[in-house]
Amino acid sequence: MHNCNLDRHWQPYISRCAFCDVPYRVIGKAETFQEDQLFIGHLAGVQLEHIVAGGSSSRDLARQYFGQLDRRTVDRLYRLYQVDFQMFGYSPDLYFSYARPAL
Repeated sequence: MHNCNLDRHWQPYISRCAFCDVPYRVIGKAETFQEDQLFIGHLAGVQLEHIVAGGSSSRDLARQYFGQLDRRTVDRLYRLYQVDFQMFGYSPDLYFSYARPAL
């Protein structure tokens, strides 16, 4: 992955070997942020301030952006990030459902 032409911000997480070397106790996700925040505070022995998320939901944004892509492109993206999907417990089905049929 180091030789690919992707900006490092878009490279799959699996390409950053350090993620596999760190024994994380928590992996926070945008869709469970409130619960993750409470759990992290509990582990640290502190009460974190409630952070209110604003703007569009992740699902709305996914619908907006993936709705502009055809299924072939979404499949190519999924293959690029497949290990990340598996590593973090995500399914590609939602993204395929938003994609336009292939031409």
